Amino acid sequence: MSKLILNIDSTCLGHSACILDWYRTVIGSLDDQGQSQGGYREVANAPELTYGTAIHRFIEVAYKTRGDLARARKYARELFDNIPTREHKKKAYLRDGRHFDTTCINVWIDYIEVEESFDLFQLNLACWMCKGLGTNGSSACPICEGKKQFEQPECEVTFSIKYYEDDYIIVNLTGTIDKIGRFRNGCFAIGDWKTSGTWDNRGYFQQYELSRQLRFYSLAIKLMGVMYPDSILGKMGASYVGCFIDAIFLNTDPNKVSVERSEVYTIKPPELEAFQMTLDDKIKQLSNAIKTGYIPKEGIINGSCIKWQNVTERNFAKCAYWDCCRNPDNVAEMLLKRNFKQVPHDPLKSCIGKVSSIV
Repeated sequence: MSKLILNIDSTCLGHSACILDWYRTVIGSLDDQGQSQGGYREVANAPELTYGTAIHRFIEVAYKTRGDLARARKYARELFDNIPTREHKKKAYLRDGRHFDTTCINVWIDYIEVEESFDLFQLNLACWMCKGLGTNGSSACPICEGKKQFEQPECEVTFSIKYYEDDYIIVNLTGTIDKIGRFRNGCFAIGDWKTSGTWDNRGYFQQYELSRQLRFYSLAIKLMGVMYPDSILGKMGASYVGCFIDAIFLNTDPNKVSVERSEVYTIKPPELEAFQMTLDDKIKQLSNAIKTGYIPKEGIINGSCIKWQNVTERNFAKCAYWDCCRNPDNVAEMLLKRNFKQVPHDPLKSCIGKVSSIV
């Protein structure tokens, strides 16, 4: 049996509290040759996920086109309008295209354009539209105008690092960093965009003090410093790097949407080492599940079947596989086929950071 190649990102680690949840999300099921048939994905996105994904696209294209907001809107609405998405009865604005457009424009004009403390790196790179070919079909690429490469801001930067290998699996750490740069007269830093509907703006940032995502990115940069010292991430990995969150706090009135920045977090070496040891343990646990075929429902023991959002108000969401796990195996298989689709778990081929042929 050939080894399984697994692309692990910080998002999928959120499923690792339960090995069965993680296995279904990353691997799904195995074919006769022992290869993944694709991780399970719900047929329709939650509306807040689609909204956030499309905002990422808008900001990326606006950055890379030097503020061409009309073009950025086209790309963003391609996602917003076409990704299969569930409705949200209490937050109908999450599916309102006019609300989305207004939010995007306001975030760009009121926050990004007036940013004065943080500068994105600018590098001479292959055109993000034509991938350095210089053409778009039979004509010159409308972005680089046939030049094939030009100076671009470092946003939506992807990485893939081989991290672990045993007799059963090869694991790559993968991800997309929203922005990379340097604070003026300060440290190198990586930033991540988030969208939230919470009313407690300052309390929202507390969760990132122990964020797996920021630790995951910090680990990737550290490894890049060792493996690829001449790359931009490698040079950062050999230096002092901060991490921060820029949160877009949504409102039913798009003109009342606000953007706030967290403090700049630094992951100290002992914290990063502890995170890496825990990550290693989880990967080995997943490998052992593949080896033995025993994939435990750990959520029943540790409570991860329920994702608490507000304990005081008893506000929670069930794990996506709740109905599957509370039924016999034969019924669970039927529910997986009915309620989910299977696609290869490859975060670098997701819609974030990838721009289609719309012009």
